[in-house]
Amino acid sequence: MRRQMLMICCLCAVLLVVGIHTPPTSAQTDFRYRLAYVTQAVQGITLHVLNPADPLAPAEIIPLPTTEGKRLYGVNVSPDGQWMLATMKSGDEDPPLLRLYTSDMQAHRDFNLGNMAPSWSPDSHWLMLPIYNWAGSLYWFTLSVYDLQTDTLLNFTNSDEHYPYSYAWSDDSTRLAVVSRVCDTVPCYTQLEIYDTATWEATVYTNPAPSTLCRLVWSPDNQSLAFNYSCEVGVSQWITDVFVWSLPQDTWIPVSHRTQPLTDDEFITNLSYSFDHTYLWLNPETLLTASIGGRYREGGGYEDATFSYDTRIYNITRGTDELLDPRILTDWQVSPANPHLYSYRRESYELYDSESSMRLWRLTASQVEIATYDGTAFSPIYSTDGGCNMEWSPDGRYLAHTDVHEGFLFCRGGNKTIKFIDSATMTNISISLEESGENYPIGWLFMP
Repeated sequence: MRRQMLMICCLCAVLLVVGIHTPPTSAQTDFRYRLAYVTQAVQGITLHVLNPADPLAPAEIIPLPTTEGKRLYGVNVSPDGQWMLATMKSGDEDPPLLRLYTSDMQAHRDFNLGNMAPSWSPDSHWLMLPIYNWAGSLYWFTLSVYDLQTDTLLNFTNSDEHYPYSYAWSDDSTRLAVVSRVCDTVPCYTQLEIYDTATWEATVYTNPAPSTLCRLVWSPDNQSLAFNYSCEVGVSQWITDVFVWSLPQDTWIPVSHRTQPLTDDEFITNLSYSFDHTYLWLNPETLLTASIGGRYREGGGYEDATFSYDTRIYNITRGTDELLDPRILTDWQVSPANPHLYSYRRESYELYDSESSMRLWRLTASQVEIATYDGTAFSPIYSTDGGCNMEWSPDGRYLAHTDVHEGFLFCRGGNKTIKFIDSATMTNISISLEESGENYPIGWLFMP
């Protein structure tokens, strides 16, 4: 395989550790994963890789051959680092071509599906391809699933509305949950289809609520799904809370209790609750939820008296909740090598007056932390600035992350430095980037 080398000044690649840097050992050079990141420019993107086990080595440019007349617009890496899905386009209005590569950059298969936000199963066996369809003024979503082991494509023939943010793989990849809003009656209702990936037969559950659900998260025993209600696109104020859909009982269990039903008078005055939630199952009975928001009035923003944020632990069986932290602990991830080792981002916020005189929230502090969990309590063991774009290497050796961009509430793009936490020594390795344009990590590649 032909690779071009992008030379980076050694003075720009700095190892930040406590102690003295020593040359790479054989154990370091045996590390087979590389962090892939892309540089976004006007002419498209360029793919690069970094080796945290050899931080003074220059980044490598990874050439991905494109179809003539098309440019590379995106790359999606599988969880095991063995596959890449590249998006290529010839223009903004043209449907994209999706090309699947193995990690040694060999083209495997093309898809002409016009998909949105592809999703890998946790075991990298399946690739979910949401498809956006339109005919005149009508549009709808359908789903296809590609089996990487058998090279077969399964098309979902259900004609109901499937929203691309309303499906979820179970942790063991044996279940796929798909939410659709069915409108063959008035009012519409919510339908949940649970597919067994061994047979692709579905069990269907329904609920009279017409709202769109999103951010589905499976419980560890595959018996329940946590979700956010509601998730209408393009709405700046709405009623939202975290629920659990218990499959054995086929019931909804309210969890976060942040918003209460509003009266017609409150809706008329354009005042409602607006909350954002992230959540994580600690065990089949316990859900950790971080929430931020408050009462929102159009033209005025958030009310100081109702604005709040914190992180809580809910026991579904007992119906109890416990304040874990008065700040937001979010973007939770578990080390692939240690189920008791967690990483997360600790955030603080404040309300401020925007240029339009609306009270909005902004980030004031952010740190990445690593903690152990013994089943009852978290014990932080490491903390440092940053926390954006966090992702463990598939072997659990390194946690990659970038800094939070001051003045922004998002984490992608503009990175000039990528950092790595060594899980064995709990030291931070910082590598500066020379690439111009917008740089952001996309995952770990296995280098054969």
